[in-house]
Amino acid sequence: MSDASVLQHCGPPAVEPAVGEYYVPTYPPFAAWSYHSNSPLLQAPGPLPPTAPLALYVHVPFCVSKCDFCNNHSYIGARDNVVHSYLDAVAKEADLYSRQHLIQRRPVSSVYIGGGTPSALTVDQIDRLISGIQYSIPWRETREVTFECAPRSVRAHFMEALRSLGITRVSLGVQSFNNLLLKLNGRIHYAEDTLRAARTIREVGFRSFNIDLMVGLLGETEHDWADTLARTIALGPDSITVYQTEVPRGTQLYRDYEENRLPTDLVSWEVKHTRVERAFETLEAAGYTIASGYSAIKSPDHLLQYEKHIATGGDLLGLGVSAFSFLGKSHFQNDITLESYESELIQDKLPLKRTYKLNESDRLVREFILQLKCGSVNTASLQSKFGHDPVQLFQDLLNGLENDGFLVQSDSRIDLTRKGLVCVDRLLPRFFAPEFSNL
Repeated sequence: MSDASVLQHCGPPAVEPAVGEYYVPTYPPFAAWSYHSNSPLLQAPGPLPPTAPLALYVHVPFCVSKCDFCNNHSYIGARDNVVHSYLDAVAKEADLYSRQHLIQRRPVSSVYIGGGTPSALTVDQIDRLISGIQYSIPWRETREVTFECAPRSVRAHFMEALRSLGITRVSLGVQSFNNLLLKLNGRIHYAEDTLRAARTIREVGFRSFNIDLMVGLLGETEHDWADTLARTIALGPDSITVYQTEVPRGTQLYRDYEENRLPTDLVSWEVKHTRVERAFETLEAAGYTIASGYSAIKSPDHLLQYEKHIATGGDLLGLGVSAFSFLGKSHFQNDITLESYESELIQDKLPLKRTYKLNESDRLVREFILQLKCGSVNTASLQSKFGHDPVQLFQDLLNGLENDGFLVQSDSRIDLTRKGLVCVDRLLPRFFAPEFSNL
């Protein structure tokens, strides 16, 4: 990797359009990935040490209804036969991967079961999903197994069953405590459902309990947000995740905006950043520690290990329709329809849609970006790993961001200031290589 190949990563300031994708989930961006059916695993060099940990993501694409702002891949009201066929396909995918040399015998460090709405499944279906995967890729000793829940799905016997199946961390999708805002944005639960759900989760006794919030929902006022935050803190979750509402293409919210059918104006990014900044101050005053640009935790024990593993370059295997992976220095994504996903597996093929094999420069920038999203970069560790000091490689860009108050540099690390933390996804595209800057 030459210095010149990275020194060009100094593009113009990123803008914050009112609509479209705002968050930076990974690097290089998805638009750069190639479409083909050949497995990058088959091209990878020799096997990793059997002790190298692996994170696992499992996608459950079923929902009771679709939120207006949601662009996750999901199916509404699927019949039992469709669900069961899908669960069998995920088990088959796990079996195929377990035979690959990059997967065999590796310990699973963390598991994240997301969606969609995983809690839309019955207990028997969840048992079928987990046991089907664990037959090939066991994780019985894993201390962090996250399961996403919708408030209305939380019932005592259901949560007790989850705990017995090995779930250690529950993430409750609350978004807001304002019933009018919830309805306006396509949510089907009420604040009362959240209160009942939180009480039940606490009584069942999971190791960790997270609440997801969204700031800047359509129609939200400063008072609405302050009230939601106060009521969340009163419930005392172990961690709180705050997402700033974006308007992704393909969502109902985006269509309403394009057709000029919104009942009120969108909340601006400037206002959303300000509300998050104030929220972080409030959370710190309540005893929480800010753990990333999106989360606050009560103690280090509640830090999401799944996120930390990915940010430091750990391998991630995604199972299920449209799931993303990072494995063997390659990104890849599964087929995005149930039909194509299951069809490939029936033929004993991995259901791959697109992939991108990263070079050393890509990997350095990827880890740099993902660590910035967590609030700090261990530059000494990256230099040791890749043989290049990212501070020197990005010197002009970093100095400019430091002068503008977005970050602070030291000998071995870079730390985002609060100003940088609340708008980190606006800063990240500045580090993209020129060929990816307009994707």
